[in-house]
Amino acid sequence: MEKSTKVKSYLHACKILKRTPKIPKSYTKRFAAIHMLEMIYEATNFINNKWKVNFLDTNQQKWFVWLRHNGLSGKRAGFVFCLTGYHYTCTGTGLGSRLFVSSDDEATYLAKKFPKLHSDSAM
Repeated sequence: MEKSTKVKSYLHACKILKRTPKIPKSYTKRFAAIHMLEMIYEATNFINNKWKVNFLDTNQQKWFVWLRHNGLSGKRAGFVFCLTGYHYTCTGTGLGSRLFVSSDDEATYLAKKFPKLHSDSAM
């Protein structure tokens, strides 16, 4: 199995990173989920030879979790904006993420292991 499978939870990620688990009481559910995911992704990358994303390196492969909303479930995904552009002014917009890992396998594992956290972080 992939090394990233060693990260089983937020508490486990904190243990790997030697940090005290602490979520401020003032955090909303969304910000708590974002905080937990940041720790989980950082621990995953630490286990994976201390891999670090380099946003300036366009040759470095970067993977992130992409979850699809099932429109038949009756639940709303919230406001999502993915991409737009305008030819004459060259305006562009995209959907960004700072939660990257170094492989497709790791991103797939994290999506399957932490679907609720990913969902809570987007709401």
